[in-house]
Amino acid sequence: MKKLNRHQEQGNGAAGSVLQMQKDMERGSPQKEERLRIKKWLKEVRFKKTILGGVNEADVWKKIAELNELYEAELAAERIRYDVLLKEYADNEVKRLEKVMNEKSKIITEMGKAGDETEH
Repeated sequence: MKKLNRHQEQGNGAAGSVLQMQKDMERGSPQKEERLRIKKWLKEVRFKKTILGGVNEADVWKKIAELNELYEAELAAERIRYDVLLKEYADNEVKRLEKVMNEKSKIITEMGKAGDETEH
């Protein structure tokens, strides 16, 4: 019953590149697929009736367990999306900070050279 998507099979939360995630989004996101599965399940769920007009309690618990699996799958897909976005943000932030540091070190180096020239 439990279906694993490509991202979940890879093991860690940040697995998969941003490009792969973007391709998946174009095709249909894992989150969207999971939400559609939940919506479909909720429309189709039927409970077994008992003799006295109620529903079978064991069947209700079984359906609750199935619904929980569907919610867990969507939550896992959302965690993966969040991890990928967080990793992308962190990578971009590191690149931005490296650029700032390089510019500042260049300015300091130029100031040092200019100071040496004025002393002579």
